[in-house]
Amino acid sequence: KILVAIGEETGPENKVEKPEKEVPMDDNVHSPKHYMIPGCNFESIDIIRQRLGDVGFMFFLEGNVSKYLIRAEKKNGKEDYEKAKKYLSWLVDMQKVIPHELAFNSKEKIAESCGTDWLNIISGISTDMKTKKALILNEVFNQLYSANYEKASELIDALLKE
Repeated sequence: KILVAIGEETGPENKVEKPEKEVPMDDNVHSPKHYMIPGCNFESIDIIRQRLGDVGFMFFLEGNVSKYLIRAEKKNGKEDYEKAKKYLSWLVDMQKVIPHELAFNSKEKIAESCGTDWLNIISGISTDMKTKKALILNEVFNQLYSANYEKASELIDALLKE
């Protein structure tokens, strides 16, 4: 092995195959490196869940889904839609833990609190989108805010195809 390492091969019997190292691709959706806690086998999301408890974590997840949907066309596009889907998948899992509907505010209440109406909000979010995509996005919010997380996820798939 030493001879091979310094380039003094004596024959094929001394040849050591160098296994190719598998270089993991960055996956900002499913396993972002920047969220791993060094020296630990968990991510920041695990700390957040423990801090907030199950109900608080559901609020956190839905808030992040909304954030990624709102900013997708203005920031990371497909990646943000995929992140929204990831958070939705966690919400689906959480519905198995907490089957009752939580006391989220409706679209109308959100709009009222923001001093506008939902149409104005969705119009602002979907500025520069094709009409069909904007309508799908509005329906994603309808399903999200009705706690129909699996349907919202399916609709994000439709957004990704547009």
